[in-house]
Parts: sequence; structure tokens; C-alpha cells
Amino acid sequence: MTDVTAPAQTDPTDTPVPDAPEPAGTASTPVPATEVQPRRRIRITGLRRAVVEAREHDTYRLLVRHGAYVLGGTRVLTRRAWEARTTAMHSRMIRQAEAAGN
Repeated sequence: MTDVTAPAQTDPTDTPVPDAPEPAGTASTPVPATEVQPRRRIRITGLRRAVVEAREHDTYRLLVRHGAYVLGGTRVLTRRAWEARTTAMHSRMIRQAEAAGN
């Protein structure tokens, strides 16, 4: 039977060799938690301005309105197709009748 673990690599002075060397330019000592600088927010005012200006145009409003109609119609057609192939409509009507007290 063979071993599934490999022995640690050692150099001629019998000191263990690290598995992965640290990349060049990294500090060898860890940075204390008190010296960590807060993350800076990146300002994207140009993108924000473009989006806000686009929302003010009539074309944008037209596209959003018609897109909503398409999504709503797709939802209605999907529901009708589902109810046509299952007993979902019957179950829904029974629940409504029970809730009404019939």
C-alpha cells in the first residue's frame, strides 16, 4: 500500500521549506489592525449623471412603459398556459369558494 501524503520538503540544513513562496514586494511582517486604512469610495458621478439624464427623456419612459407591458403580457400568457395543462385553476377556484364561505 502506498502513502497518500508526501513528506515535507526540507533543505540541507533540515529546516522546513514553505509550501508557496511569498510574492515579491510583500511585507514579511503582518500589518497591525490599527494601521489598516479605511476603504475609499469610488465616485462615479459621470455614470450617475448619464443615468439620471437618460431617465428624463421621453424615449426612456416609452421603452420602460412598453417593456413593462411585454413582461406583464408574458406573465399572463404563462399563467394561462399553466392553468390549461394542470388543475391549478380548479384548485384556485375551490380556495376562493372556501374563503367566501361556500
